[in-house]
Amino acid sequence: RVIIMAVVLALAACCACGVAIAPASGSDMGLIRRALAREKMNPLFLTAENFVVARDEAGDFAGCAQLRSLGSDSSTLELASVYVRPDLRGRGLGTKLVRETLRTRQESSTNVLLLTLTAQEAFYSRLGFSAVPSNMTLPTALSVELAIGQVVRCVPVRGYVYAKS
Repeated sequence: RVIIMAVVLALAACCACGVAIAPASGSDMGLIRRALAREKMNPLFLTAENFVVARDEAGDFAGCAQLRSLGSDSSTLELASVYVRPDLRGRGLGTKLVRETLRTRQESSTNVLLLTLTAQEAFYSRLGFSAVPSNMTLPTALSVELAIGQVVRCVPVRGYVYAKS
């Protein structure tokens, strides 16, 4: 379990790459859908209120991430749809997006899960995520997403649980 500190939703400057991060609006959803489609990421469960978006100095879409509820009790959330525009990768924007996404939620005692490609394990480990025990029962929505992802992508996918120290 992790306690996520309450933070007012405000612009967060990303010094490493000159972008600003803010809550998404409905008008951002077309950009988000197109970016995720280009990366062959899950196109389901995309709603503006779950997202933060990054914009570069020119105001152009630079990336996004979402945190959504898994089920009706909202005690378990999924970090998903973490995307950084290719020309901005490797500059810390992905880290800023994940941290800002987690800060925007005001629940306490919340589990945060994510599904990721094995190639991204080190990135999420640096952010405090650790492997889900193999005997852990995942929420139904995440189990289905995991099964579909393995079929569609045909690559190893592993579930992670957020365990911030």
